Amino acid sequence: MIKKDQDSNNNKLFNQDKVKDLSSVINKLSYEDSLKQLDDILNKLQNESLLVEDLQENYLKAKLYLKHCEQLLDKVEQEIHEIIPSEIDEIANN
Repeated sequence: MIKKDQDSNNNKLFNQDKVKDLSSVINKLSYEDSLKQLDDILNKLQNESLLVEDLQENYLKAKLYLKHCEQLLDKVEQEIHEIIPSEIDEIANN
């Protein structure tokens, strides 16, 4: 029983380390590159070309790519909301 608990804890630690490593790589990608990687994973899933052992890792990667894309879109949306009022004020004052 203790061995099983230790294996479970090791897997959790491994996954946490893997998530950190993947996140640091993914966070450097552009929106387009992240979307391409996400699309590649989805194609593998749809074509059933993934081994069962690879499903968890690819699911994790897909979630990280999707999160990164959403964060980049949120950032652009925020920048647009900041730009639009200042442009409207500038046009109104001219």
